[in-house]
Formats: sequence, C-alpha cells, structure tokens
Amino acid sequence: MELPSQPASTADVSWEADMVHDMIGVSSHAPISDQPPPYDTCSSTTPSPTSASPLWRTRTRPLPTAPRRSSLWEQRQPSAQDTPLRRTSEEGPSRMRSRLREPLPQPPSPTPPDESSLPSYGHATPHVAMPLAPSHLSAFVDLALLSHIAQLLSCVIPRQPLIKGSIVYPLSFTGRTLVTTLADMLSQYVHASPCFPMSESLLLHAARPLALSIAHSLQTQLFVHEADWEDHPMSDDVGSVYMLYSDRISSDKAGPAQVALPGLSAELFVTTPWQTMALTPEAAAAAAAAPTQELPTGLLTPLTRCYSPTCSPAEGSCYAPSCPRTKRMLLCAPEEPRDTVDTVTAAAWVETVPASLVASLPPGEVKRQNAIYEFVQKEEAFLQDLNLLRQWEERLQQRSTQSPDGLPDDAPLSGEALDLFVRDVFGLVAPLQTHIHTLVDRLLERQREETPVVQHIGDVVVRAALEWADAYTTYVAQYPVALARFKADVAGNARLRRFVDDCRRDPAAGRHALDHFLFRPAARLQRYHLHLESIAKHTPPDNEDTETLKLAMAIVDEQCRHAQRGVETTEMQIHLRHLARQLEAKRPDVLVDLDLLHPQRQVCLETPLFRWPDNFELEWTEMRGILLDNYMVLAKLKRDDDDAMSDAPAKLVYSKRPIPVPCLDAGGFHDPPVGRTSVGRRLLPTDVHGMYPFSVWHRFRPAQVWTLYAPSEEGRRAWRQALNRAGTNDPSLGPVMRCDLSGDVFRLPAMAPGALLPWRDTSTMLDITCTTSWTGPHGETLLAMGTSDGVWIGHQGRPSTLRKVLHVRHITQCAVLALYRRFLVLADRTLIAYDLEALVPSGAAVPSLAPLRLSHAREVQFFAMGEVDGRPYLVYAKRKTTETSVRIMVPVASVASERQPATLTGVHLLHKFYVYPEATHIQCWARELLVATSRALFTYSLEEQELKPFPAMRQRDERGQALLRPWDNAHPLGAFAVPNLGWLVCFDRGGVYVDAEGQIVHAEQAFTWEAPAQRVLYHNGYVFAGCTSCVEVREACSGRLAQILAGREMRLLSRQDAAGEPQLSAGPVPTMVELRRSADRRDVPRVVAIVPRDTPCP
Repeated sequence: MELPSQPASTADVSWEADMVHDMIGVSSHAPISDQPPPYDTCSSTTPSPTSASPLWRTRTRPLPTAPRRSSLWEQRQPSAQDTPLRRTSEEGPSRMRSRLREPLPQPPSPTPPDESSLPSYGHATPHVAMPLAPSHLSAFVDLALLSHIAQLLSCVIPRQPLIKGSIVYPLSFTGRTLVTTLADMLSQYVHASPCFPMSESLLLHAARPLALSIAHSLQTQLFVHEADWEDHPMSDDVGSVYMLYSDRISSDKAGPAQVALPGLSAELFVTTPWQTMALTPEAAAAAAAAPTQELPTGLLTPLTRCYSPTCSPAEGSCYAPSCPRTKRMLLCAPEEPRDTVDTVTAAAWVETVPASLVASLPPGEVKRQNAIYEFVQKEEAFLQDLNLLRQWEERLQQRSTQSPDGLPDDAPLSGEALDLFVRDVFGLVAPLQTHIHTLVDRLLERQREETPVVQHIGDVVVRAALEWADAYTTYVAQYPVALARFKADVAGNARLRRFVDDCRRDPAAGRHALDHFLFRPAARLQRYHLHLESIAKHTPPDNEDTETLKLAMAIVDEQCRHAQRGVETTEMQIHLRHLARQLEAKRPDVLVDLDLLHPQRQVCLETPLFRWPDNFELEWTEMRGILLDNYMVLAKLKRDDDDAMSDAPAKLVYSKRPIPVPCLDAGGFHDPPVGRTSVGRRLLPTDVHGMYPFSVWHRFRPAQVWTLYAPSEEGRRAWRQALNRAGTNDPSLGPVMRCDLSGDVFRLPAMAPGALLPWRDTSTMLDITCTTSWTGPHGETLLAMGTSDGVWIGHQGRPSTLRKVLHVRHITQCAVLALYRRFLVLADRTLIAYDLEALVPSGAAVPSLAPLRLSHAREVQFFAMGEVDGRPYLVYAKRKTTETSVRIMVPVASVASERQPATLTGVHLLHKFYVYPEATHIQCWARELLVATSRALFTYSLEEQELKPFPAMRQRDERGQALLRPWDNAHPLGAFAVPNLGWLVCFDRGGVYVDAEGQIVHAEQAFTWEAPAQRVLYHNGYVFAGCTSCVEVREACSGRLAQILAGREMRLLSRQDAAGEPQLSAGPVPTMVELRRSADRRDVPRVVAIVPRDTPCP
C-alpha cells in the first residue's frame, strides 16, 4: 500500500473525489456529513473512480509559513442560515446536544464567484467547492471520510506533557499512541458497522497498517505535526513526539494531560435504524466540543460501500472492478514477500547531529554517544528479527489451518505435530519479544528526552535485565530443544523444508535460514556485556552512569552463567533421549530399565573402550562405555544394512547386564599397558600404540568382571576419576533412609582385662529375629524386638526406653493381637499368647492374665494372621516329613461385660489342608490364603476350600513361559497388590506382574534383583528385597531400581505375613538388622527402620 507523498508545491495538487452518495450508498433521507458532494474535475490526468488509485485521495494544506490562498468559502459573506451552524463550536455541550436533535438546515446554493478570483488549475475544468460546515457526527459518522476521523481523533487521543530534547511539550503524544488510537477506532467501527460481515473480519488484522497510513495522511495535511516541527516520516514508535495543530494554536499550552474519552474504554459507535453509523451520546458530546476549523479531507476506499446495487457478500464476487469489498479482501490477504528489506538505519551518531555539536564535545564523549547509538540500533535490529520469527510462526499456522474444504495440500504440519513444533520452536519467542519491545521503547524515549547527547543509559538496561531474567534465560536454556526439534522435523518433512526455504528467501531474512534467527537471542544475550563495556569505557568516572553500567554488566553476566547451566542440562536431556532411542538389549534376560528420560538423569562419562580378542575374534572389539549416574553400560555399535542407507542413528546393543552405580567396583588402574610386543600388530587399531587396562565388576556378583582397555593413559585416568566420583555420591539420595531403633542396646559388655576374645565370635552376639509394632493405650507407638534370648519392648525411635520384658529363648516370630490385647510369640516352635498388660503395664486397674498356649509343643513352623468379615483368624503351618499341614484357627473369647472386656480363652480349628512338599511362607488376603512352597505359589480359597496354582499361565502363553523359563528353580517369596497393575509376584531372582486371574501382564516391566533375595516386603509403594549384603528398594509400579542400602550381615525383620490388618496392628514398619561399628570399634547388631526421606528421625 503506497501513499501519496507530500507535494513540493500546493499549486500542483488537485483535489478529487467520487460522489459520496454513489460511493458509500447513503440513503436519501439520511443526513449528510460535513463534506458536500464534490464535483469531478475534467482533467485528462485525473483517474476515474473505477481505476486503480491510492487508498487516500487528499487535498494537501499549505504550510503555515506560506501565504494562504482564499477559497470560495472564505470570500463568501455569512448568512442567517449559517449562523446557527457556526455557533455550535462556541456553545456548551448541553446546548450542543439539544441542537443536534434539531433537523439539519440545508446549506444555500453557492453563488459563482468572479472567475478572476479563482486560482489556476491548469487545463482542468473548474468546479464549484461547497462550504465546509461544522460536522454533526452524532447524526452520521463514516470513517471512510478523513474529516470524520480527524474530528473524532481530536476528542479521544490522550495528550500529556512529553519531553524531547530536554524540552517539555504539553498536550503531545507519541507515534505509538497515535497509531494505537486510530487502530482502536477502526476496530470498534468494523465491529459495530453492519457494512462489514463476519466473513470480512480479516480487516481487523490490517487495522494497524491502515492506522499508520491514516496518520501519514493527517501529517501530510498538517492536522498532526511533530512537536519540534521536524520533517520526518510518520513512525509507529515512541521516539517521536507529535501534536495536533489545533492544540498548537490553543491558548492553554501548559494545561495538564487531558483526553475526552480515556483509553477508548467506552463504545464510540452505534447503528442507526437506517443501517448507518452514529456516535454514542458520550462520544457525540465530546465531538461537538472539538474544533472543526481546517479539518483534513480525503476518502479511505477500503471502508466505503460499493456503488453497485447488486453487490452483496452473500452473492459472491462483485462485477465492479473497483469494488471496495474486493479491495478489502486484497488488503487483508496474507502478506507477500517484500521487494525491499526493512532494515535499521546504519548511520552513526555523528551523522545525525550537526558538525558543530560534534566539534564542541570531547572525543571520548563522541565515542560514548556513538556506542550508545549503536547499542540502540542493534536492539532495534534484534526486535525486527523477533518480529520476523513471529510472522513466520503465524504464516506456518495459516498454511496449516484446516479450511472447510479440508487441509491444504501444501500444509507443512497438522494436528499434534503442528502444536509440538510451534511449542518447542516458537513457543518462547513471544515473552522475549514483549520484553525487548519494552526495552526498545524505553531506549527511544531516553534518546528523545535527552537528545542530542544522552547522559544516562545504564538504568534502562538494569530495569530491562531484571524484568527479562526468566524469559531470556528460559529461552536460551531451551534453545537446544528448539534446534533439535527443528532439525528432526525438517529432515523428515519435505513440505516443511519447502516452508523453511520460503522463509530464507524472504527479503527481510537477508538470505539467512530460520535456525539462524532462532539462535539470535542466545547470541544477543552474550553481546550485551560488550555493548555495555564499550559504553562504560568512554564514560567519565564522575558520571553516575558508571556504577549503573557496572551493575548492568554484572546482572547480564550472571544471567549468562545461569543460561549456560540450563543449556548444559538441556543438551544432556537431548543426548539422553538420543541414547534411549539407540540402546537395545541383545537378550531379554539382560534388559534393564535405565530410566533415561528422568529429568535428573546425567551422563558422567562416555568414551570408546576396547575388549581383548577372545577365541573367536581376531581383532579388538570397539565398545562404547557409558557411565550414567545410576548405571554403567557397555554397548557395541551396530548398524544394519537398512540403516546404512538412511540417516537413522546406529543402534547401541549391550549383551552384558548393566551394573548399577551403587553396586559398581573398579580396579587395575595401575596395570601396565598392553603394547605391540604383547599382541599381534594387526590386532591393535592403526592409530593406537598401546592399550591401558582396568577392570569393573558387580559388587554383589563378583563373578561378573569386565576387563576393558582405554586407548590412552588419559582415557584410563578419566575413567578412574569418573568411577571414583560415582562411588562417592551420597547413596542416601534415594526415596528412603535409615533410622536407628536400638542404638547400642545389644552391644556386648566389655571384657575383663587379660581375657581372650576371638577376632570374630558371632556366637556370643544376640540373634535378632523379628520385630513388630502397635499403638499403646496412650496413643504412643510401641516396638517389640524378638531375639534368641528374649523380647525387648520400648517406644519406637527411642532406644533408651527398650527393656527386656520376656525371658524366652529361641524366638523366631512375634505379633500383636490388638483386639484381645495379646502378644503372640513363636518360641522353640511353640505358639504362646502373653498378656500385653503383664508385659507393658498401662497403669489401669486391670488384672493381668496368664500366658495361653495356642498349639502343641514344637509343632508350629511359622504363623500368620488375617481377617474375614471383621473377625480375626490365625493360620500356622505344621511341617511333616513330606508335607505341610496348614491349619486355620479362629480365636475363642469370653463374653464381654461392662467391667471386663472379652478375653482370649483359646483357638478353634476352622479349616485344615495340606501342601506338598513343604510350605515356606503364608500371606493372608481378604478371602484367600497365598501359600508359598520351595517351587511354586498356590492360592487357597476359604469359601471354595480349593488349592490353585498362582500364577496360572495358559498353555499357549509362549511369552510368559519364556519369561519364567530362566526362573525354573527360583523360590517364590510372596505377592503384593499394586494399584492399576494387578499383582506383583516376587521370586528370589526377580519379580513379574500378573492380573487377578494369574496371567502375566506388563512383561516389559519384569525385573531381576541385583542380588538373590531372601525376603521381600511391600510398603508405601516400594518393594524391599533383603539379602546379607544389601537391601534393594524398587518402585512397585514400574520395577525400576530406586535405591540400594548396602551393609554387613543385613536381614529384613518385618514380615508381610504377620502384619495383619490395621485393626490387628499398626502395620508392618520396614525394619532390618545390620552390623555396625561402635565407638570402641566393636561390631554391634542394630535394628534400623526404613522410613521415607522426609520423615524426622530422632
């Protein structure tokens, strides 16, 4: 859209317009605006109304310094009919509103003046100009007329005192304010006018360019002028200050900021019954008070109606070649590539000011002003690049938007792929663009206020740096993600590559690719320090801006460091995603869930390593050693024939089970290198002169040793340092921690002087076999510990309160039957119930009861407790030579009274069944029992009284059989219900998930223990597997390794089978026993609880 430039001489300018009735289609009974119907000139050079012409047809007002030419209106004497109209500009708003309701008087027919008094217009036929009367916008308003826009603009544009060149200009405004006000007026007009259907709502997207063209026309006709009367093109920024000509000649120049309708918050336009537009009463009152002298004239074609009576949006296209509706659609069409490039002026500061000013300043100050000017220019160029990115984003979405006819054939992306691409590539541009736009406005304001010599600039940068901190650092940190998404999608999408090529050919891009503009913010953040350093270098020390510039550089440097850390983290995540796609297991039995997509996962070291040739290989095997923060993986690069022809990354296949970092040991870093004399010359790589060996192995599986060779001493030293750092990591960073429950209670007394004590005599130590906890009568948590020499009871978490309360030997299991206040003890294979009041007196006047034997002597191997329909039951196993008898007992209690509650008097046999060859473990479910033998698991229904295998695999379930085939000799340890997954069946070698029917599900989540487990326990979403050297903690929902607690002589004490229900006890607190060194360097067995990390431990 090109606008007519201001002519050099007003005598050469002709004013022309079409008939208003024909162009805008106003009804004959509708009031007419302030402009009478103009008459066409007959000049041969004047284009016809239907020919292609600029948007504006304007009459240019002469400059105020030139002598004004008298017009027909000025030569004509006022008449009585003109008096009421002329008085409206001098009357108050109330009187004016009353006059607006009166019918408009028709202007008299003009009297042709003397031909000699008319100016000469060349060979054009002269026409008679109608007088300009004051406008009544309340009756009719049409923003296609420039005079209506100007009169309304003078009412609504906010004016305030602004500073330019250290001079205060009252009643002024910036170019940004002017264009924004005009754009808001156009938007309200298009929304309210019935002439613009919803299908033409695209006109709103062109509101700002139209507003800029309107502002240029107003400046051309001197309705708006620069405050200092400079002659610069109209700009949509805050660097220029403008005033209305009517305010310039006003007597009140020092008035405060004023505006008739603040911020256009109220509606300006209403629709009349004749389908025309008028002002609201508030807007009409303000417009009536506005000056109407010397209003500019012109016609905005895109806002007019078509002169054809058959033109209708519902009937498709119009036959008229100059239909305004067609012009509107062309105006709102997507912007085509421009023929010229909009670039920031590259002139230096010395070229923008008078030479005398440059000569009067010191050379250092000139260099400082040049540096400031260059900084502002570079920031404006950076803002243009961000705007270009936003334009490309909108263009991509427009091309990928589905129309009623379907998705375009050349759509680069669609659906979720488009959303992901826009989010990752362009998602962080908009917040950064807002901050940079604000910074540019403030820099231009500072230049405008302190021109020509800017004194302070550091405070503007400090404020901007504090505001953009999150947006800038986030963008730079996520730049690797944007670049990776961009490259991946462009490589696999031909239409997206075509779109990227179109963006590169955009003249505004300067033949730079799209990824170049994506990198601009990251590069710009690092250049701020150079710009500020250049300004500070030439700033005098006594200038207060010196300290501000130093502060700004410190803030930017800290943001660069923070962004660099974010970039490293992001690049690590991208590399981990790449590894997750590359790594594959050669066999299912070595498959391990490495959890590579965890947000805190890190790669400690990744280098090539070599393996010694074995009997079947003649060359060294190159491997890829990858040390993560949770596993060490040794993989071999493998590329298929199909992948060799494509850009797909090669696969990394590992044949050895990855070793967890807590289980990783290394050595042999001082072994001599293997030189050319040790092996054949052709066996070594051509660029390697020696191999430096070292070994790594699994701490709990010493047979698994990897002997690896680094190609240099520096490479072996790097692995040694990385393995040492990984070994020194805090192993307690997992989800649980240890809490000491016993302290030194079980430490042996000191030996007499001269007494001989074996170096390791475990026979003299107490054997802690079991623990259980329950809630006491006063709400406190009590803990009981069973040992080979008796029972200790005290407050949980307070070792000093532990006391030996029961002197019974060979205790293997204990539990609490809280309903009857009984403490069950399995000692020497005999089940006995003790009264809790006798063991732990509560202080109440309740007589203690004698112990009650619940079984025959030496017949109980182990027991468990459960509940059916609110009634507790007891299950114990009696082992025989070739079978195990499982007996289900029901407690028998006395009748309760008001003075004495029900007491346990014995047990009654409810059911009895046999298991072959022997039972090792029993768990009580709701209405079933889970019985574990040395080879299999069985479920026993209390209602059906039937024993069924568990899990029950189908005969044709080849996948399940292949999964359990390596575990043919595995010993089952238990099964636990996992929400949303079914049941987790645990063996001494690993775990597998099954459904309620016993069929294997989620086979990919099956896992293998790092060390053979002896006992398992489920608590709070985690599975604990214990052995003598460690306790392994895994997530029950995924099977991933969460933590390994290493120690000496470790053993889980809590039992899932003896836990019972909440009504029976407080639940199984995971406890274990381990050997620790005391202060006097002696081994002491200590009982510790495994609690969540955020649990306070005394």
